[in-house]
Amino acid sequence: MEEPPAIKSKRGKPKNSKGRNSVNRLVKYQNGALAFAFNQAIPFTNNQAGPPVRRKETLDA
Repeated sequence: MEEPPAIKSKRGKPKNSKGRNSVNRLVKYQNGALAFAFNQAIPFTNNQAGPPVRRKETLDA
């Protein structure tokens, strides 16, 4: 399956498709994108890391 041609505008570089933007983002952040799969200390989502920080903030206030 090929990617559709870029959308051309009058000025500047052509826009990328949503799929191309996703691939570019994964390539740019490839070390962090699947870090949780290789290191057990890294949580799968940030939701697992957030509550301890919030509890400490509420106790300090």
